Amino acid sequence: EARRGVVEIRTRSDVRARAADYFRTEKILRLMQRGVRVEEFTAPGDPMRIDFSYRRNGTRGFVHSVALGRDPGQAKLLAYTARAIRERVSHSEFLAVTEREPARGNVRDQFVSGILAESDIRVVPLGELRKWAHEVAPVLRAESA
Repeated sequence: EARRGVVEIRTRSDVRARAADYFRTEKILRLMQRGVRVEEFTAPGDPMRIDFSYRRNGTRGFVHSVALGRDPGQAKLLAYTARAIRERVSHSEFLAVTEREPARGNVRDQFVSGILAESDIRVVPLGELRKWAHEVAPVLRAESA
């Protein structure tokens, strides 16, 4: 069952939907902004939206889905956007949620990992996202209270 679920997650929207499920389970989805327009940080007319945003301990966090197997260009967009956001938001952190762990021998996965690492964007495979959500949940809930 679990194995089948992993196989089905291929696209960015699949990754985003699964991330939303995990956030909902931890009761933090309602504490996050969804589909955050980036044009206020980049340039008017920029159509990109970051999947999720949150505030924690004075830091603005951004979570965006990147499908390693489908759309490596999304990593470049996220890296560019993260740089632009950091110029305006001094305390910010970024997570790229991937459908799986980047594979060592896979050139495209290494390209994506490298771009994200250079931009100080943490890669969190879906398999580790539930743990991340569980760890940040108490802080997000306390700050919204």
